[in-house]
Amino acid sequence: MPYGIVAANDPVNMIDPTGMFGDLGSTMGSMALISAVAVIALGVYVLLKDINLKLAVAEAHNMVSSAITQLQAWGVMDQLRYKTWFGKYTVKRKTYVDDVYVKISTALSQHIIFHQTNSNVYAYCYPGPPLEIWLGPLYNSAPIAGANSKAGTIVHELSHEVSNTSDFVYGSAGAKRLATTSPESAINNADNYEYFAEGVQ
Repeated sequence: MPYGIVAANDPVNMIDPTGMFGDLGSTMGSMALISAVAVIALGVYVLLKDINLKLAVAEAHNMVSSAITQLQAWGVMDQLRYKTWFGKYTVKRKTYVDDVYVKISTALSQHIIFHQTNSNVYAYCYPGPPLEIWLGPLYNSAPIAGANSKAGTIVHELSHEVSNTSDFVYGSAGAKRLATTSPESAINNADNYEYFAEGVQ
């Protein structure tokens, strides 16, 4: 295109008719493409996180329903699993555990507000209403179900929220030891509720 003649529909040439800034059109086009790809990637990332969160909440509900069923059925295997995670049976302690799971189940049917945190944790919450849970990088890298899962983490945090459980110990080995040495502490330890619900042996 000769100098001084500007196509009316070419905004790049209107800005730089001499071409002294180089191929501004292709640079702007590349930047626009990169921006569009970044926006799409961000949208996909957010969508996948949202889908994963919905799957984790649904799986947490399944886990808790299964835990309640096992505690009601109270067969030999159910009693052994109870003993593994909550210690020696007493009517009072089992009734307490039953009640915690019912409260968690109710909470899972309510509106839970989830936040992201950069703290190097699975999650944390502040007990009591509203139901809010902060999810960290360890949560994000966990599987949906199974031991130390996203769903189990939600069960763990909701036990804090609805029954003010503590974190006396973390991990399956510590939780099993707590059930053996201090059943009263085990029925108030969030990881014990998580592992029983996750079906960890």
